[in-house]
Amino acid sequence: MQSVYPLNVVISHDPAFSEQYNMNLRSSLLVSECMSTMQAADLVNNNLFLDKLILLNNDGEPLVGAIGQAVNWDSELMPRIIRIALDKEMGLIVDEIHELIAEYIERHGMG
Repeated sequence: MQSVYPLNVVISHDPAFSEQYNMNLRSSLLVSECMSTMQAADLVNNNLFLDKLILLNNDGEPLVGAIGQAVNWDSELMPRIIRIALDKEMGLIVDEIHELIAEYIERHGMG
C-alpha cells in the first residue's frame, strides 16, 4: 500500500508557522503540508510527484536548484514554484496560501 504524501508543499523553517499551517483543516483538504527543506528533499529523492512548492522567505531555494535548472524546467514533470515573503500576520499568510492553492487547483485540476 502506498502512503499518502502532500502534493502541495510549503517550505518554512519557522516551527510555529509550520505547526499552525499543518493544524489547519484546509491544509489537509488541499493535500498540503508545511515542512523543512530537508523533509521536502526526502520526498523529491523518493521520486514522489509534487504539484507545487511554495517557498516562504526563500526557504527551500537550494531544493529548487537540486530539482532542475530554470532553463531545462519541464512544467509537466516539475512542480510549480511559488515564492512568498512573510510580512503579514501568520494566520493571514495561511489563508493566503490556501487561496493560492485552491485557485490553481480550480484552474488546472489536482495534480
